[in-house]
Amino acid sequence: MDEKRNSIEQIINKFSNKINQDNDNQPIIKSLIFLSRKSSYCRSYPEISDIIYHLDDKSFNKLKENFALSDKNTENKYDAIINGEEISAEAENNPERLNNLHKFERHIRLSCYQRDYILGQAKSASDTATHAQIAADNAKNKVGHIYSEFVGILAIFTAMSFAMMGSVQILGNLFSSIKTLGIDSVGYALIIGGIYIIVMYFVIVILFVGMKKLYGDGTKYSFSKQIIVAVLSVSVLLIASGIILLIVV
Repeated sequence: MDEKRNSIEQIINKFSNKINQDNDNQPIIKSLIFLSRKSSYCRSYPEISDIIYHLDDKSFNKLKENFALSDKNTENKYDAIINGEEISAEAENNPERLNNLHKFERHIRLSCYQRDYILGQAKSASDTATHAQIAADNAKNKVGHIYSEFVGILAIFTAMSFAMMGSVQILGNLFSSIKTLGIDSVGYALIIGGIYIIVMYFVIVILFVGMKKLYGDGTKYSFSKQIIVAVLSVSVLLIASGIILLIVV
């Protein structure tokens, strides 16, 4: 078994290097003549495939070039050698020997195809795993970002709720001093109501501006002129009405 594997490996190694047909290739020819006489060697696909699978990338690429299997437009050096005069003369009286060499070539080709396929599948699986890991990391970061945004927004609305409750309490305390529904009391209430609207509007604006700075895209908060005009108009109207009522009284 070791002798068979060693012989096959020596021949494959010869074709895993650059072959110049202009030079003397007698060592390769003698090895192929020996191989042609060993039918069992030429059919030893397990040994052939195992040897090819363990070639380094440079040797494997050179082997494919010599068998015209690479992307480069190269000549099939193996086919050219076995169809040369010496091997053809050797196989003239025994065609089975040439057939053995063709079997060996088919096993070489099949092993090369399988190695390329296996490496391609492994690379595809590795790329898929990498993309899945990236997607998982992105999802994790996104969940963390959403959680932090949720906590921030919750904190802002909590602050807004406390501000609203506090202002309502203050407003209640102010209105509690109004005992009657006289004109002066109504004027006083209108003034307080106008001031309250302005204060609450600015509190809400400050909170939303803060949210924009925390979670916005870097642009400034856009104030609605219509809302500002409406709030100020109502507030001024209430305050002015209250002052007028107090003056009349």
